[in-house]
Amino acid sequence: MTSPKWLDLRKFHFPLQAKLSILHRITGVLTFLFLLTGLGILNFLLFRPENFEIFRTFFHSPIGKLSLWLGLSSLLYHWLAGIRHLMMAHDFLQLQTRYSHRSGQWLLGIYTLFWLGLSWRIWG
Repeated sequence: MTSPKWLDLRKFHFPLQAKLSILHRITGVLTFLFLLTGLGILNFLLFRPENFEIFRTFFHSPIGKLSLWLGLSSLLYHWLAGIRHLMMAHDFLQLQTRYSHRSGQWLLGIYTLFWLGLSWRIWG
């Protein structure tokens, strides 16, 4: 018996709960990096207030808006998915495993609404 040399990940079909869990971990890493960057910017601004205009012009540029949009989008998803995980862990509103698919659909719906509002606020 020989093992395959590589796995074709496109042939795997994960359930919705697994995809949401993986996305929660990825957004956790992105949120951590976003918050570290934000603390660095805050530190830079507190000790040199004259650099405020530099960051203001950066966050009005397309790259600055994109970085802000990615960071806040990941924070938003991570927060909403974390609330869902806590509700399921503590049987709040009886969100057990048989309702996890439905709560995952609700999570995606609520996230989409908030994400559209966030996108309109940043890009609009």
